[in-house]
Amino acid sequence: MASPTNRKGYSHPDSRAPDTSRPAIREAGGITQDQATPFAWAQALAKYINGSHLITMQGEGHTGFGRESSCVDNAVDTFLTTGEMNFEALECKP
Repeated sequence: MASPTNRKGYSHPDSRAPDTSRPAIREAGGITQDQATPFAWAQALAKYINGSHLITMQGEGHTGFGRESSCVDNAVDTFLTTGEMNFEALECKP
């Protein structure tokens, strides 16, 4: 079977279908007033990926991690170091 190609004709190195039974992403984050990526996209991503968790940061900007919100930073750090998330959805402030 030939590898699938994108619209520019580049072939994908792996023609297997992705394994969606175990999501690679389990944490979705969004900022309520992000001009680059609307918050609705983060909400949709969290719904689309089974077993994912949504971290919401109230405010402006394009990223929440590392922006002096201990709520966001602690949740992301815990996930990255232990693989655990002790919430379904988390709402944080800067």
